[in-house]
Amino acid sequence: MKRKFVAGTCIVLVLGLAGCGNAIPKMTEEQENQIVNYAVDVALKYDAGYEKNLVDLSLYEEEEKESITEPEKEKDEKEEEKGMDPVVDTPTVDISQDETAYSSMEEFFGLENVSIQFKEGYFADSYPQGSINDYFNLNASSGKKLLVMKFEVANTSGTEQQVDFFGMDAVMTVSLNAKSNVQVLSTMLTDDLSTFRKSMNADEKAALVLLAEVEAEDATDVDSLIITMKSDSGSAKISLK
Repeated sequence: MKRKFVAGTCIVLVLGLAGCGNAIPKMTEEQENQIVNYAVDVALKYDAGYEKNLVDLSLYEEEEKESITEPEKEKDEKEEEKGMDPVVDTPTVDISQDETAYSSMEEFFGLENVSIQFKEGYFADSYPQGSINDYFNLNASSGKKLLVMKFEVANTSGTEQQVDFFGMDAVMTVSLNAKSNVQVLSTMLTDDLSTFRKSMNADEKAALVLLAEVEAEDATDVDSLIITMKSDSGSAKISLK
């Protein structure tokens, strides 16, 4: 716009000079354009504000492109950070390796100067057999038999001692004749070993039992019997027979 204004001014000056009595040589249109362009260039050369007003449009377009691209890039990076959780290598822990393995029932229950001896195992339709009180009688489910495991617990310390199996909150299973484990039942029987808690006198003995239900077809002989016990303190796998 400023160049056009200067060009117009130069033309006016040329015409003004012609009015002062100096005849302007007759020129072609091309020659007139050359003179006008030269005059414009000279005038703009000495205009101190001209260069300051020049704008490199290519730089402006590049800055505008960067101003648009950078926020989009930052947005993409933020979305990527938000959408992706950091990957943390979590070690696989084998719980069985961290468990304390006990070799006896006495160690598992944390009892000192107390002995636990397995006496026998047999099958029954109910326990105790011949009981006249149904409240203290446990019957096997249809198609199953009760596996009765009898133990003798003795206080061998020579003094009165608290014997507590119930406080261990142990989970017990039993494998009969190398077959699948079955859950040991928790009952309200007074001689249930899993719920037994008593202060035993010196040399006192108690006849206790553990019960489990097995399929009737498997209730033939007790050739092998393995009991597995687990609690917060550890585990034990003991062959009773």
